[in-house]
Amino acid sequence: MAAAFATVNLRPVALTSLRQRLAASRTEYAARLRLRASSIFDHMTEREITEGFAALDADLATHPDTGPVEEDCDLLVLAD
Repeated sequence: MAAAFATVNLRPVALTSLRQRLAASRTEYAARLRLRASSIFDHMTEREITEGFAALDADLATHPDTGPVEEDCDLLVLAD
């Protein structure tokens, strides 16, 4: 990353990890996934998508929502 941004005279000044909330619940996250806004769906067949959502629905039916859906991500701060 640093090399890519160096071409436009930006340099890294900080890198930190943080936790990002994707949705308030697993049900909300599943609804968002159904919009297929993520480019990952471009690399899957319709069958894979259908089977994946069926598995997700089965899991949600078995395990009630337990809170937010979150992920760890890195934050890179750049400066000139």
